[in-house]
This record gives sequence, C-alpha cells and structure tokens, in this order.
Amino acid sequence: MTTPWKLALALGLAGITASCGSPESEEKEAPVFTKVPAETQVQNARLILPAVSGNPAAVYFDMTYVGDDVSLDGASVEGAERTELHEHAMVDGMARMQEMDPLPLTGGNAYNFEPGGNHLMVFGVGDDLQAGGTARVTLTAGDATVAQFDAEIRGAGEAR
Repeated sequence: MTTPWKLALALGLAGITASCGSPESEEKEAPVFTKVPAETQVQNARLILPAVSGNPAAVYFDMTYVGDDVSLDGASVEGAERTELHEHAMVDGMARMQEMDPLPLTGGNAYNFEPGGNHLMVFGVGDDLQAGGTARVTLTAGDATVAQFDAEIRGAGEAR
C-alpha cells in the first residue's frame, strides 16, 4: 500500500524531472523590444492579399517617424511566415523589385511605402489574414521597435 506522502513525493519528483530539459530543447525567448515612440504616426496602412494563393502579399503605408536616428532593417506581420523590406530599382534598364538595404530613418521625416516604391513583402500569408480584417505590423531597427500598427486587409482587386 502506498502512503499519501510517498505518492506526493513521487508526483513532485516527476514534475521536477519533466520540467527540466536539456539546453538543446529549450526554446529561445523572443527579443524584448524597446519602447515604440508614441509620436510616430502611421496612416493609410493596408495589406493587399495576393491574387494567387501562395504568392506574397504587400503592405503599404505612410509614416512620420519620431525618434532617434535609426536604420529600419526588419518587419513582421502577425499571421505570416516572414516579411521583407522591398524596393523597386532599375537594373540593366529594367524596373525590378528587390529586397532593400536598411532604410535610414531620421526623426521628424515622412516615409511612404507605396506601390512602385518601398513596400513590405509578406510571405506565407496565413489563412487568418482575410480581406476585411486587420493585420498587426511591426517595424524594427535591430532589436528595437520603430512602430507597431494595424493594417487594413484588402483583396487583390481592391484599391491599393
């Protein structure tokens, strides 16, 4: 017959053993971002869904950046696999879209992310991102958050 204290000890040890993992199995914590400048304003934010499922979406917006001078070097969209900063450039006499270098941001300046210019390309768009909803967008400089905002989700045929 098992006494109550032996059962409690066995369950306690099992819990301690289960909560201990090898360093390889531990998940890395997400980076902790610094404060988002409250004065930074983002307007006209919209995520345009692809016409063909599986293709990337695009995010366009207008931003007036307020904060220390930084280089915008990353972005993410909740519900998507990855997001890249893109630009249109002339290469060998042809206009083409490409991943862009970090974009220097200066406090007080306005930046437009628009069709035919700088924009965000969103890959692996999840099923939860549907026209009529919103998508949470985060812009980063290193491990600091530059801006977080909601973008209206529009279908491929809707106004950009």
